[in-house]
Amino acid sequence: MDHYKPCADLITFLEKAFDAQETVGTRFYNADGSIAHVEVRIGDSVVMLFDSKETWPPTPAFLRIYVEVAEATYRRALEAGATPVTDLAKHFFGDQIGRVRDLRVTCGGYKAT
Repeated sequence: MDHYKPCADLITFLEKAFDAQETVGTRFYNADGSIAHVEVRIGDSVVMLFDSKETWPPTPAFLRIYVEVAEATYRRALEAGATPVTDLAKHFFGDQIGRVRDLRVTCGGYKAT
């Protein structure tokens, strides 16, 4: 497996799918050029991201965010290249939830060659 630095790709996806905005002045790099720290704002939430190090194990993750209009956000995520994991549905506790996956981005992990 080759080490993969996905933060830049993830930020692009978050911008397209969730109207994320990178916070100016928060991007810092490691000596190898990987991202050590960066912040994006999605709605009124701040999400901190960084590339993994080669010595770290693969780290799959889920990111759950609350948005104003679930239908439009879900559609934008699909248009940005995500694939549906679950359809958008209203749950018994009142939340409308849809899950998507972007296989081009492996957050904090590795990409097989």
